[in-house]
Amino acid sequence: AVGRGGAVLLDREVHKSVCYGCALLGITPYFFSAPLIEPFAVSGALPVKDAEAQLIAHPEIKAILLTSPTYYGIRRAIPEFADLCRAHGKLLLVDGAHGAHFPAVGLPTPVAEGADMAVLSMHKTLPCMGQGAVLLSAAGVDRRALRENTMLFGTSSPSYPIMASIDLARAYTEGPGHAEYRRSAETCAELRTYVQHRTMFTALTEDHFPALDPCRLTVCTAGTDITGHQLADTLWSECGVACEMADDRNVVFILTGSDPNGAISRLKRGLRRISRRRELIPLPSLSAPFPPAERVMSVRDAWFSQTGRVQPAAAEGLVCARPVTPYPPGVPLLWPGEKITGAHIALIRERWYNTIDEITVVVHQ
Repeated sequence: AVGRGGAVLLDREVHKSVCYGCALLGITPYFFSAPLIEPFAVSGALPVKDAEAQLIAHPEIKAILLTSPTYYGIRRAIPEFADLCRAHGKLLLVDGAHGAHFPAVGLPTPVAEGADMAVLSMHKTLPCMGQGAVLLSAAGVDRRALRENTMLFGTSSPSYPIMASIDLARAYTEGPGHAEYRRSAETCAELRTYVQHRTMFTALTEDHFPALDPCRLTVCTAGTDITGHQLADTLWSECGVACEMADDRNVVFILTGSDPNGAISRLKRGLRRISRRRELIPLPSLSAPFPPAERVMSVRDAWFSQTGRVQPAAAEGLVCARPVTPYPPGVPLLWPGEKITGAHIALIRERWYNTIDEITVVVHQ
């Protein structure tokens, strides 16, 4: 989309694999971010006006890359960004890794909404083998060039079991899975209502953000005396319910057609039972967004420089050499080539890595 040495505008919540692509191809990333939704402290709507300002300030940008849906189920306004890209002669790329099930619940793919290319990780939300993913492209994309370039990063010996499972998953969503995923979406809506009215926790609903993944349940513990991590651990140890991920404030669940009714019942009972044992506390103060970082080196130069590892307290003023990435969701807080500040270190230790031991930094270029 942007060529070797090109430039791309990124939603700051892109996956760490985008960082690797920038390092390999010498691509310059520019960023824009979404304001946070409280009390969840997760990103909301990406401002189209901010993206346009970046395109005007950096005309060398050839494409915009968005993540939709996010790990918390936030869907981006893809049609609006598609209009912006067409107006400025740019390409729109979408990492739709967690949205492969959208057609089964009546939602369009990113390409159907106007994106030029999109990747869907079939294995994340559909019954598909690990590593199974598809790359979608719009009619105007040069398919031959696309195949030639993907060969640079692929294998000449593809896994036929994985490819077969991709096709089986596709057939499933068009057959029995269609009804099953619709039921999953209905169940998720019921669970959101249940959390709101029967527990002291808060579910992320359309009242907080209008465009959500209908099969993803995000439960927030802010305002209670339990963290998201603690809630996830208790649900597993007491109820045998495994969540998709947890952070300091939230627990995230993915509902699919494979979830038995008994598992949903255990989740409801567990949330209710745990809630009864907790106490309400004041809501935390508004979350500070992660501070912008100054780029002092290219991603490629920082990655391939001589590096070393230092204690977080000693990293202030140095240049990041490897993405600092809580996982999941695999979103880098700091990118290679960015200067590390004391504010970065404080927030990383407070909200993501309480026990982080080392940060990889540039020693010599």
